[in-house]
Amino acid sequence: GHESLYGGKVRLFTPEALQPMLKAASLTLAATRGVRVASDYLSPRVSRTAGYRQILELERRLGSEPRFAAIARYTQYVAHRAHS
Repeated sequence: GHESLYGGKVRLFTPEALQPMLKAASLTLAATRGVRVASDYLSPRVSRTAGYRQILELERRLGSEPRFAAIARYTQYVAHRAHS
């Protein structure tokens, strides 16, 4: 795909495609969270204001809630390798 935010090509994966990839790499999914839940809907001027920390905190909270993470621009998958 093409990502306008970063101005280049990106590799996109569906959750259904990612799960077997994690398993094949011997990784266990530890958490998922939404990234850019609300910030894409704000004026570009907001990111340079004193309210930035509040927006970042809102993003963190919303990203950890599945119902809001579902509408995020990105989904972050956190995985780990089991210790032997």
